[in-house]
Parts: sequence; C-alpha cells; structure tokens
Amino acid sequence: MNPLRSFTGKLPGLFPSLSTLDATGIEHWKPEKNFLHLRMLRSIIGLTWSDECVNCLLFKSYKTQMKSFVTLGYCHGVKRGVNVTSPLFQLLNETQFQFRCKNQNLCERHNYFASVNLVNLCWDAILVAMNCQSFLGGLSVVLNFVTFLNIITSRRLRKNVCMLLVCNIAFSDFLTGIYTIAITVYLNNVSYIQSHSAGDLHCWKIGMFWMLGQASAVVTSFFLTLERYLAIVYSLQPEVRITRRLAAFLIIICWLLAVFLTVIALFYNLYTLTFLCIPIRPEFFNTNIFAFTLSIVSAALILYAISFGFYVHIYFTVKKAAQDAGIQRESKLAKRIALLVFSNVFF
Repeated sequence: MNPLRSFTGKLPGLFPSLSTLDATGIEHWKPEKNFLHLRMLRSIIGLTWSDECVNCLLFKSYKTQMKSFVTLGYCHGVKRGVNVTSPLFQLLNETQFQFRCKNQNLCERHNYFASVNLVNLCWDAILVAMNCQSFLGGLSVVLNFVTFLNIITSRRLRKNVCMLLVCNIAFSDFLTGIYTIAITVYLNNVSYIQSHSAGDLHCWKIGMFWMLGQASAVVTSFFLTLERYLAIVYSLQPEVRITRRLAAFLIIICWLLAVFLTVIALFYNLYTLTFLCIPIRPEFFNTNIFAFTLSIVSAALILYAISFGFYVHIYFTVKKAAQDAGIQRESKLAKRIALLVFSNVFF
C-alpha cells in the first residue's frame, strides 16, 4: 500500500509535464490546492477522498461544478454544486477541476461532493401563463357566482331540473376559479424550489378547491346531459324524467363523491406532488398517485364519452322529428347545455 501523504517542494519544477496521476492505493493523501494549478495536469484517477468516496476522479474542465446542470427534460433539471461548507469545495474553488466518484450517490448523501437543487428553466414563462390564466379564473368566479345567485334566488328557475343542475355546475366552476386565483398568487410569491419545500404547508389548502370543483363538475355535467337526453329522446314518455327530488339526491351524491376524492388525495398527501397543487400526475413509480390519477382520468373520460354518445343520439332524434315543436324547444336548450359541457371538457 502506498504510504504517500503529501508532496513537498516546488511543484512546477518537480512535475513540469505531469498530466495524469494515478492515486490508486493511496489512502490518506489528498491533493493540495497548488497541485491543481500545475499547468499540464489534466486528471487524478483512483483517488480515495473518504471511506464513502472511493475510486474518484479529478479532471480539468472549463465548466465548474457550481454551474453544471443535469437536464431531466425540456424545462426541468438538477443543478449540482460542491457543498460550500465541505473541504472539497475549498480545494476545487477557483480551479478548473471537477470531482466524480464511482459511488457518486453515496458521496452526495454524505455531503462530500455536491449540493443538489431542482431547477425549472421555464419558471418565468409558467408565471406569465398563470397570470394570464388567473384573468380567466377571475372572470369564471364572477360569472359563475352571478349564475349561481340568479338561479338560487329565483323560485321559477329552482323548479326547473335542468337549471338546478346548471346551478350546481356553476358552483363547481366557481370553486375551480377560486383555485386558479389562489395558485397564481401562491406561485408568484415563491420560487420553484420553495414551491416544493412549502408544498406540505400550503398546497392542500389550494388543491382541495381544484379537486372539489373538478370532481363535482364532471359528475354534474353527466347528470345534466342525461337530463336533456331523457327530455328529448323520451319526450312522449313524461314518466321517464329526472325529477326535482331525484336531481337533489343526485347533487348530494355528487358532492359526497367530490368530498371523498378530496379527502383521499389529502390522506395520501397527493397535493404536494406537483407545484400546481393538484393530485393528478402521470407518475408510474408512485403507486398512490398513479392509481388515483388513473381512476380519476378514466372515470372522467368514460362519463364524457357517454355524454358525447347521448348528444349524437339527441342530434339524430331532433333531425328525425324536425316538425315537432316540443322537440325543437328542448333541443335548443340541449345545444346550450352541450356548449356548457364541452367547454368544461376543453378547459
């Protein structure tokens, strides 16, 4: 075993042409800072920095560790830098050398090698997009609140089953608008890294508005489509209808389901997995988020697909009974409801 601990003397004079040094087997030696200033030195291989960092490589590069990025996607990446409190930082600071080890992850966990920070190169663009979206969110809050208030305060409208369901979907979209404004304010007051570190404290408070609004809107949209479908396709069978009592029961079921999904997401801490504080993410390596996302998205797609089928059937029914005034009247309302439902799908 090589017992070498240090070099002494005038290094440039001793090693004027040294380009590579094999330090394999030298257990207690670490290169001095002036050693790294040798003009021809390009690398030191087989270096043992500590018990955790073995078989390491020091190599000269014009990119310093403090500015190195590992890109994980178009926007997302990891910024690695030598831990400024470690002796390794003092060694590599103001040199052109980088440090790599065979057991890199173990070095990082012991803070010998690197500090790791998440970066998002698109953060400024995201904030601009969120600020634009918050305008739509504010508009949604105002318009849906007015719709909700008009229906809930009108006895005539409250008696109409279709308007009762529209009232419910307006309140759902009102909650989604609240989420849009809240998440925009939140993201404008934190950095990308802070959005992750502060997520446990704030995300669930914001994300629950999204989950409640979206879950209830999807289910209510289906009930609304079903109500129009029965009113038009079975226009000659008035007993085949959604009554006010049944509509009230369906609305209760809708909100119980929305609250259930919101609590499930809160129980498994799913709101903190994205900086947007929503519990939906195509993450295959996290069983909880994958199962939740798959369940929610699949159920929504199934309901919207059935709704689309209903509207196709409504179209052919209306076309076939073109002279029926009652059918025509109901179909005009169905067109407006279809616009409402599919605008929800789009947004």
